[in-house]
Amino acid sequence: MRDIIQKEWGWLGFEVDQVLEVNAFGNVLFSSMDGQRWRICPEDLLCEPIASGEADYRLLLQDADFQLDWKMGCLVEMARDTIGDLHEGYSYCLKLWTPLGGEYVADNIAQAPTDEVIASAGHVAFQIKAVPNGGQIQLKVVD
Repeated sequence: MRDIIQKEWGWLGFEVDQVLEVNAFGNVLFSSMDGQRWRICPEDLLCEPIASGEADYRLLLQDADFQLDWKMGCLVEMARDTIGDLHEGYSYCLKLWTPLGGEYVADNIAQAPTDEVIASAGHVAFQIKAVPNGGQIQLKVVD
């Protein structure tokens, strides 16, 4: 997974040190070589620093609001009720990411291999990074 994050999200200017945690929706917490802690939210096509070092990261992990957001309890419950338990190596995901109009609703939830969830989100995020909010894009699906 470390290599996938580096390949598909490294354009943001970090070098992955280690993967710290992955949640049921394929969100990833990882550290970069410079000591920062990052979070990938594939459903939002987002990867951003969340803590500048280990001490800040430990404080963040104790924050109730962060834990509520990280665990995504209501979404995980909706996903489990809709499509069942996760297969080994899979994560729940949105069929259509939120920046492209997807919503957190039952019929927009699927499960896919976690590596693919992370890789595809990074790939698309890179392609649309310069598109302003509300800008138009055209998706081309290639077999």
